[in-house]
Amino acid sequence: MSQVMGPALSNNAASNASSEIIHSLVPRLELNGSNWAAFKMRFRVAMDAADRWGHFTGSETRPVPKDPKKPTDDELTTGKAWDREDKIGQNLLLQCLPDITAMSIIDLSTAQECWARLVKEFTAKSVYAQNDLQQVFFDMRCPKNGDVRAFLQSLILKRQELAAAGAPVSDAEYQRTLLRGIPNDLARFASQLLVSSKVSGSSSTLDIDTLTMHICEEADRNRNRNGHGQQNHRSNRKEPDEALAVTTSGAGKSRRRKGNCHHCGKAGHWAREC
Repeated sequence: MSQVMGPALSNNAASNASSEIIHSLVPRLELNGSNWAAFKMRFRVAMDAADRWGHFTGSETRPVPKDPKKPTDDELTTGKAWDREDKIGQNLLLQCLPDITAMSIIDLSTAQECWARLVKEFTAKSVYAQNDLQQVFFDMRCPKNGDVRAFLQSLILKRQELAAAGAPVSDAEYQRTLLRGIPNDLARFASQLLVSSKVSGSSSTLDIDTLTMHICEEADRNRNRNGHGQQNHRSNRKEPDEALAVTTSGAGKSRRRKGNCHHCGKAGHWAREC
């Protein structure tokens, strides 16, 4: 009895280990295909680790009996073992799919057929999804009076996300998006840096990271200058107000009448003020 149960327990342990690998490494496939590139890469790595990737590519074929009409007991056992491994592979794949996608491949016979259907469907979907993702990236803008450092950091992260989704952004596209997204004064500053680096020679051409650093430093300087300017403006407004108050007060005193009022006879004011 122990000899019969041993392989089954071993297979169950392998299946559980594969499920843990899937859950820890593979993201759930998005229905619109936006993460197809990342999903495909991670699923392949997980199945390689589980020694089942050959079932999806077709390199691990089902053993064929020498005489299909009269297979031996060993051939039947080997065939059933392959079928079990293939079904486990299909089950691991289904765990990563949206329900509607899983239902569309549930009736396919092998893991290879399931994978081929997914590749055909989601390669097409991902093209549209990648175009949408890239357009969102190209349209990114720093809000008016927004944090330029935070905007540039979000731009970097978004570019990395696009690369992971199979929609890389070239340095030229990234540079163009950066210049369009930052405030005009910083865009002029960055353009001057780029022109200067080209004029001085290719050896000193600015890379993206260096350009980003210079833009952040200039944004900090602008913010500090604007802060000092506002303080000076408030100070300048206060001084004329105080001067006006002194002048008005002094003028009031200078106009006070010397002598007695013709109406009441008291000193210090005019009759019309009585």
